[in-house]
Amino acid sequence: MFQNIIFDWSGVICDDTYVVYKCDMEIFKAYGVKPISFEEFKREWEMPFMNFLHKYIPDVTMEQQSGIFKKALYKYNQNNIYEGFDKVIKKFFDLQINLFILSSDPGLLLDQIKIFKLDGLFKEVIYGVHDKTESLKNLVKKYNLSLDQTIFIGDTSHEIETSKIVGIKSCGVTWGTFLEEKLKPFNPDFIVHNLDELEKIILT
Repeated sequence: MFQNIIFDWSGVICDDTYVVYKCDMEIFKAYGVKPISFEEFKREWEMPFMNFLHKYIPDVTMEQQSGIFKKALYKYNQNNIYEGFDKVIKKFFDLQINLFILSSDPGLLLDQIKIFKLDGLFKEVIYGVHDKTESLKNLVKKYNLSLDQTIFIGDTSHEIETSKIVGIKSCGVTWGTFLEEKLKPFNPDFIVHNLDELEKIILT
């Protein structure tokens, strides 16, 4: 059984992939770039997220996109959690598994955690992170987490790649931004398609 779980937020716990798409299209609009379809977005989107934006808007800066994205996020957000995820997290917490969040979300997740009734379950919530590599290293070091008992759960290649750099296990979920065929080339330790599979991996 894993003793430490680090969750990405968007596309893993929070069902907001389409919301992120709409927010990015607001950035496209602000720079006069033709919008793309949601299907193309899922094919092309990547983390760190500026890599994605620079494919279409090469000169946009972090600061420029941030204001547009945050405003759009509050406009389009629907505060949805993937069905059953709250129960799974509470089950892990009751089993005394250490739970963390490491996310690029600009801060809306703090309210969402309360809305989803998950407050008090996470040892630390880290947000507003563009490249998660250093933050993941610091988190593992800060809590002296055993590498072979720690797993990072995400919906993109970035969580997989950072896990490999730090030396912990990685798990890709198929219900977020990346489809399974886009996750596989990065060789995560696990790929899960539903919460039953996730529970089995964590608790076995």
